[in-house]
Amino acid sequence: MKPHVLSLLPEEDVNLFLAIRKAVIGLPDIDLGVNKATGEKTILSCHILAKAVAKLFSQKCMTGYLYPSYQHSWILTKNGNIIDVYPVAILGGPLMISGIITLQQGGTTKKEQEKTSSVWVLLNSRLNNPS
Repeated sequence: MKPHVLSLLPEEDVNLFLAIRKAVIGLPDIDLGVNKATGEKTILSCHILAKAVAKLFSQKCMTGYLYPSYQHSWILTKNGNIIDVYPVAILGGPLMISGIITLQQGGTTKKEQEKTSSVWVLLNSRLNNPS
């Protein structure tokens, strides 16, 4: 079954998503060592991964908030669609989201962030079906 969202996404973005997904899924577990100041293990963040993937695939990395208090980074395609290479609190990914629904960037009100991010969490739970 093809999801309806495919009718909203340009083929160029779908192909980009598939290439990014293949690259990210193929990454080995990376040991970034220990933070000397805190002694805690350094974790690969969504910010690091999104910036690296955006640079590699010549796309734009965005940083904002997800579900009003989680800082998050994702990729914005040239056609305005979202590729979330490292979804927050989701097992699976990367995910692609139609640009009709967007994550709020910093500077918006908390009420606006809550409204949009509630939709985002719902989308993540419904779209996260890795094949």
